[in-house]
Amino acid sequence: MNPAGTDTTHDAGKTVDFFVSYAGVDQAWAEWIADTLERAGRRVLLEAWDFVPGSNWPALVQAGLTTAGRLLAVLTPAYLASVGAAAQWQAIWAADMGGRGRRLIPVQVEPCEPGTLGLLGSLTWIDLTDLAGPGAAAAARARLLDGIRAAVTGQVRSVNPTPLPTRDTRDTRDVPAAADESERAARYPGRPPLVWGLPPELVRNPRFVGRASELAELRARLTGFDRAVPGPGSPVPGVRAQVVHGLGGVGKTELVVEFAYRYSHAYDLVWWIRGDKMTEVVAGLAALAAQLGLAHVEGDEAAAAAAAEALRAGRPHRRWLLVVDNAVIGNAVMGNNAGATATNPYLSRLLQAAETAEFGHLVITSRNPDWAGRATATEVAVLPRRDTIDLLRRHRAALEDAEAERLAAAVGDLPLAAEQAGAWLAASGMTVSDYLAALRVETRELLTRGKPDRYPFIVAAAWNLALDEIGPDEPAVVELLQLAGFFGPEPIPLDLFPALVVLGETNGELGESNGEGTLWSALSAACSSPLRWGDVVARLRALGLGKVEQGTITLHRLVQAVLRDRVPTSRHLEFRATVGWLMIRALPTAIQGNPAAWPRWAALLPHLQAQIEAEPSPADANAAGMLGLGNLAALYLQETGQLAAAVDLHTWVLARTEQVVGTDHPNTLVLRNNLALALQKAGRISEAIGLYERILARASRILESDDPNLGISRNNLASAYWAAGRIAEAVELLEQVVDDAGRIRGPDHRDTLLARSNLANAYQTAGRLAEAIRLHEEVLVDVVRVLGQEHLTTFLVRNNLASSYQASGRTTEALDLYEQVLTGREGVLGDNHPDTLLSRSNLADAYQALGRLPEAIDLYERVLSDARGVLGADHPHILITWNNLACAVAAAGRLAEAIDLYERVLADQRRVLGPDHRDTLTSQGNLANAYRAAGRTNADAADGADPADGADAADGAGD
Repeated sequence: MNPAGTDTTHDAGKTVDFFVSYAGVDQAWAEWIADTLERAGRRVLLEAWDFVPGSNWPALVQAGLTTAGRLLAVLTPAYLASVGAAAQWQAIWAADMGGRGRRLIPVQVEPCEPGTLGLLGSLTWIDLTDLAGPGAAAAARARLLDGIRAAVTGQVRSVNPTPLPTRDTRDTRDVPAAADESERAARYPGRPPLVWGLPPELVRNPRFVGRASELAELRARLTGFDRAVPGPGSPVPGVRAQVVHGLGGVGKTELVVEFAYRYSHAYDLVWWIRGDKMTEVVAGLAALAAQLGLAHVEGDEAAAAAAAEALRAGRPHRRWLLVVDNAVIGNAVMGNNAGATATNPYLSRLLQAAETAEFGHLVITSRNPDWAGRATATEVAVLPRRDTIDLLRRHRAALEDAEAERLAAAVGDLPLAAEQAGAWLAASGMTVSDYLAALRVETRELLTRGKPDRYPFIVAAAWNLALDEIGPDEPAVVELLQLAGFFGPEPIPLDLFPALVVLGETNGELGESNGEGTLWSALSAACSSPLRWGDVVARLRALGLGKVEQGTITLHRLVQAVLRDRVPTSRHLEFRATVGWLMIRALPTAIQGNPAAWPRWAALLPHLQAQIEAEPSPADANAAGMLGLGNLAALYLQETGQLAAAVDLHTWVLARTEQVVGTDHPNTLVLRNNLALALQKAGRISEAIGLYERILARASRILESDDPNLGISRNNLASAYWAAGRIAEAVELLEQVVDDAGRIRGPDHRDTLLARSNLANAYQTAGRLAEAIRLHEEVLVDVVRVLGQEHLTTFLVRNNLASSYQASGRTTEALDLYEQVLTGREGVLGDNHPDTLLSRSNLADAYQALGRLPEAIDLYERVLSDARGVLGADHPHILITWNNLACAVAAAGRLAEAIDLYERVLADQRRVLGPDHRDTLTSQGNLANAYRAAGRTNADAADGADPADGADAADGAGD
């Protein structure tokens, strides 16, 4: 309901008379209709008025459709194309199929093709499309109220009409017949602005895409105070100016141009001023003064002041929209370091006018986000991917999905860059692949191609203008931008850069002198002072070339490309070396079993990947350090369950390391082990075993017999044998590993403890349960003593002991241990870590063994739902869990469902693990048992399996 009335919020306890349904572009019409009805004493529900912070709009819509007496459909071509609008009017249509209640009332405000009306074409509507001239607003108001009155009463208006019926004791507030518009009534949208001041080149963009929510939100913020009329005699709160800020090329100007056209009918005056120079603001306001008839004022500055005062006073036009495009504040305007609140004095007058005017709206576009205390600033982000693809296809409709996706990603969803790319592809006939290749190596040159006709400059020029604003006395700002250009396009933690102070003290550890001191001398000097560092960051923020928030700076990938392109290619290696040096200093090396290190890795991993994608040369002095970071990054991915990415990165690091240090270097052997372990964890067991065997053969040849790496290689191969069901080979190797580890590493070393636990697992799988339990219990005591109760290794050993307890029938004891492990892993690793998911699955196994089938089934299903996104559908642990779920479902008597699950998991296990894998044979036996229980036989299902294998579904579920 309109806050201009006595009620300011929707009261769910009262029935709404009308629900106004409209497309977003027709908001001004919807507001005028709603305002007219509320002034006639009716209660109206309208999204633009009633969707406020904290409200549940879907619930409000449902309430409106349920309780409103009638739905008014604002009929336009846009409305007919709106899926959401169709759902609203169709709900009312279904409730009043014959139209006897006249609950659906179309109000046509724009001509529509008859063939597009569908069911709405069968209704009689109120037509407001043929009204023009000075009396159009009054005529439209009368026609609307007459039509509504006829729908409500079921009678055509009489010669002496009665007021529109009202409920309760509310007074009617019908507009006098002679009035065109009251002081506070919504402006009649059917007439254009009396004054239109957009430059001729800013015609409405036929290729404008998306931004519906941004446009609606901007309109809502501007009009929020217009409707907040507290009561008789109270002052009307002024509308604060709205600033639309963002990176050059992100579409700030296009957004506001579309806003001006879309909502032009809400204003008597629409005027556009360029704001990048004080003289432009003065000239624009002086031209407005002439348009307003302020001819008595002499001189541009006096005329500008008079125009600002006329806007403030609302004379001669109360409803106005003034746009200041590309406004600048702070030292870019004042010519000094006055700060972000120092502004052009004429811009200040406009801000004051917006603060006090009743219905005046000021919209400013700017690269600078720092308007605090002067206006409300809202950032314009890049387009959603679907809108970028839509924009590209408006230039080249035949783009295939994959091509469009790659191109949109390459331009970073930046609208102007997408416009240029689309225009150049259309004009040149260049293939997308060729364009992307050129964009990688000739970024700045390519970004000069394809300038759209309606844009005053290309995207690279927009950024160069900002870069050219940096004064010669600001070298630290230049250095920060240049260095940031060699990071990835994700947020860069600002706390990386103060380490440059150390680099400066070493007199240029990574780079040569630039002729004026060491590389990064200005930036490192700024970093040495928190105040100066703050000035540098604030200046970068004011330039609008990147986003500074929450201790990070983020640059668009194309801005980074332009920045890199401004650096001589011969110096790129120095810049990348500095980025690598900063990350080497910042990233913790203790990753495995250390979740506290993971957030830092999560923040910096994209930047490390950017360095990897740059293909560092083996000749790079920093190459070894970067490869070491690459290995740690792969281990981080492995630890956090990103297994496919871990395998890819391990593979890359191994290949580059072999180039640098050779194939037999100890580091190379370690990296091969890491790759094999990642393959094993990813479920690629056969590949892992083959690699482990080659590693052990090579290690035995080149390493000393007491080298710890030899024991690690044996342990890893034994683990893979065990996972593949080759138990005898695993036991033999592990017994040797335990002996060697105790002799070389000592009995309390983590590797020794893990080797003993692995041997106990192998004993259990080999059926030697008593030995397994004894060894697990001994290891747990030692692990708790050495590492503590909450260490990840302690969780692992406790879980393995629980598995042995369960296998021996001590299920209650196993359940207690599983619950301890799950609680610990959830607290340390989080809910979706692979180890946490495995603990949850093991707990479900214990529930099942104790006959708590509903709990087991529910937990298995939760694990499968969560784990598929983490591990992938073909991971061995996923397949084991499917098998165990089938066992629980069968135990619950749901045999048909269980058989279906068994058949699917068996097919997957044969494909992924092979027909002879232990897990495959277990599922095969379980399926045979289910067939027999259902009275069916299937020799193929039972072939090669002992039906008893199905009796212990949890065998393969331990860590």
